[in-house]
Amino acid sequence: MPLLKTTKDLERHASEIYAFANFYKFQDEFWNACMDYEIEDRQIIDEGFIITVIDNTRKKNKKRQVTYNPSNHMEHCSCKMFESECISCCHMLCVL
Repeated sequence: MPLLKTTKDLERHASEIYAFANFYKFQDEFWNACMDYEIEDRQIIDEGFIITVIDNTRKKNKKRQVTYNPSNHMEHCSCKMFESECISCCHMLCVL
């Protein structure tokens, strides 16, 4: 049973798999991705795409590179938040 009533499937799924503390971290990243970030550029590479995500808040000079492989749906971000905290960052969520 979901812990959260929302129309966002990704957010609902996160509420089912994360503990409360980690879910709230994910939720912050999710809403930041929806409100503050956008895709600036997309380059095709052999394994998929390198996507540049830009922050639309006051820190406009902050850019991150997300590598996305559509064949296996794997993403990696230059901020390395997923590797360190096991929570998808706002940059990866923006690409999704």
